[in-house]
Amino acid sequence: MEISKATGIPVIRDEMAINGNLESVFYTDEENILFLVTLLSHKDWLVTKSVTKSTEKVTKSAKKVTKSLTKLIELVDFLKDEKFRHEILSFLGLDNQTKNFSPPY
Repeated sequence: MEISKATGIPVIRDEMAINGNLESVFYTDEENILFLVTLLSHKDWLVTKSVTKSTEKVTKSAKKVTKSLTKLIELVDFLKDEKFRHEILSFLGLDNQTKNFSPPY
């Protein structure tokens, strides 16, 4: 079989369909930062109920990761310029108190 460049996903989908696997689950966040694919096993190997639960868990996890990545990207953008301690703590949602500091290493 000859495969062209940039055809990976269609080839995977086609081969899995030929094998009788369940439809794969594709997820991406609104910012297109995260791309998650769940490749499901052959339908005779799984109980539909467990597949549904697994898919729901994966989707919830993906959303949590997306939220964390989005916040991290916002933090990196925020820190491009020099900031005062109180500005950084405020951005992070922390109070400007003596307990909130990084020890010198």
